[in-house]
Amino acid sequence: MTKADVALARTNGFLPSDLRLEQWEDIRPYFQELDEREIAEEEDLRQWILDKSELDAFLSESFSWRYILLSLNSGDQQAVENYHHAVQNIFPHMASFEQKLNQRLVHSAFLDRMRSSQYTTYLRLVKNAVQLFCEDNVPIQTEISFKPRSTGVFSRK
Repeated sequence: MTKADVALARTNGFLPSDLRLEQWEDIRPYFQELDEREIAEEEDLRQWILDKSELDAFLSESFSWRYILLSLNSGDQQAVENYHHAVQNIFPHMASFEQKLNQRLVHSAFLDRMRSSQYTTYLRLVKNAVQLFCEDNVPIQTEISFKPRSTGVFSRK
């Protein structure tokens, strides 16, 4: 078993415990479910936020493990391919859908009712992400994700 096989924590039960991020199609249904889910009251929005947070945590950990495994051994061709595949084939879809979900949250009719301080920082980050997002930047972000790796590889030779 490698570090990539470590089961990623699921805290809310939204994602199956055996979910693995191999391709965009593995996670697309969860983005779609969040996008299409009815939010009829404040409690629905709270659950939506918990489920979106679980998806965000899963994705963050999945990408982090790919980067860590690549950093441990830049000569590991499988680690290089796994990282590049995620950045080139998963991240662009994910970034665009993430913006769509963030906009849905920011424009929710129930957002103003959520005055709890536990959401203050999170909501500020989401609102900033919505304001800063530009679809044209996704390919640039993808390209930038490769720069540190190629620099690191050259400096080790």
